[in-house]
Amino acid sequence: MRCPHCYKDIADDTVVCTFCGRPLPSGWCVGVPANLPSHPAPRATSGRALGARAIAVATILIALVIALVFALPRLDRTQVLRSDMEGALARGDFEETLAIAATLSAVEPKNASDCLLAGLAYEGLSRDDEAAEAFEQAIALDPGLHAPYARLIARCGREGRPKDAEAIYARWLAHNPGKPNFEAWTILKEIRATESGQPLFAGGQP
Repeated sequence: MRCPHCYKDIADDTVVCTFCGRPLPSGWCVGVPANLPSHPAPRATSGRALGARAIAVATILIALVIALVFALPRLDRTQVLRSDMEGALARGDFEETLAIAATLSAVEPKNASDCLLAGLAYEGLSRDDEAAEAFEQAIALDPGLHAPYARLIARCGREGRPKDAEAIYARWLAHNPGKPNFEAWTILKEIRATESGQPLFAGGQP
């Protein structure tokens, strides 16, 4: 017959396997089929291994839950701050707009929209250099955002710098080939008309 543990051939009257040293089950004797597999059955995963895996999975799940708990309030806070910032700007409360912008920049990295709103607030306070810097930051973060180019071109028009206005619109075209910026183009046409002394006309391509 064969040992039920190591599947080695042993004598029929064996009580303890002479190969693996393990006792044979009661009643395991002559008559047990000899065509058992010639290799040991795969060992079941030990309780200790299963416990370790369960602990690892539980640790990962706990870490994910903690990350969500901390991330969701932060997301809610930034959304509230942006809403407050837009409201303050709409009310003409430019100092409050800038205060909220500073709080936002401390919570997360700046984005183009925040810089644009800050620039508009600086404009409202006649702090043109700081406004221009904020608009340039907005363009650096998102070269496809229309409004910062228009505000920079408008400043050039106020200060009598038509060449600089043309250069800013050329930057728009370089970053966004084939895409018109009607707001910036309209202001640029007004500057050209003022410089040429000719009445503004609706023609031309942005």
